[in-house]
Amino acid sequence: MNPNLEGYNCKEYLDEYYSFGLFHGTECQIIYSHDKIVIDEDKKFLRVGEVYDDHDLILGYRKNENGIWGHYNRHFDGTFQFVSDTLKQFCEGLYQKTDDYWHAMETETQWAEISKFYDLNIDIYSWKAEPITKFINQCIDRKLLTNLYIKAYKTLIGITKDNGFSTRSFTNMVYVKYEHDQEKYLVIFKTNFFDYDAKSKEYKFERIDEAINDINEWIIKSV
Repeated sequence: MNPNLEGYNCKEYLDEYYSFGLFHGTECQIIYSHDKIVIDEDKKFLRVGEVYDDHDLILGYRKNENGIWGHYNRHFDGTFQFVSDTLKQFCEGLYQKTDDYWHAMETETQWAEISKFYDLNIDIYSWKAEPITKFINQCIDRKLLTNLYIKAYKTLIGITKDNGFSTRSFTNMVYVKYEHDQEKYLVIFKTNFFDYDAKSKEYKFERIDEAINDINEWIIKSV
């Protein structure tokens, strides 16, 4: 049964362009496909999307209001924040809807963008990811591994010579994971994305340089 959209100024969203939804390159933002929209009757709010993997910021249309609005799903206090005048403005400014955004990006810029992504989520969502940002920023500051591509989320990053936002790696790559309970980095050395029997090695924070050298040697030797 289709929801009653009377009073919701959502004509733009109902365009065929958005019918199957949109996804952000970092896999942390989504615009719903048309068959997934929900009306929150209590809030008089048509939900059409979410921001970030923990889905804290809910996006949509308020009844009898113009523009895109958002409210935080956790600890919702009844307030909304204005996000943008149009969905197009949101998608083209705050929400990168095509792989081209990451595909055309220089590797060093990509590292910097992901570092900013971490800083934002540590601040807003209290991610316990500081050791990962230290690892990333060490590479950036010293220009180590920044000739390679990076993809990351919370306490896990993947590093490869291929752009992981556009294609899966079929050559040597690594995953770096920080294990808080043991205060160490676990580096998993994979021969390709589908290597399910990969070897691993543990490093303490003071051995980051050694980890970086091992990662570089593992990936570059496959070139």
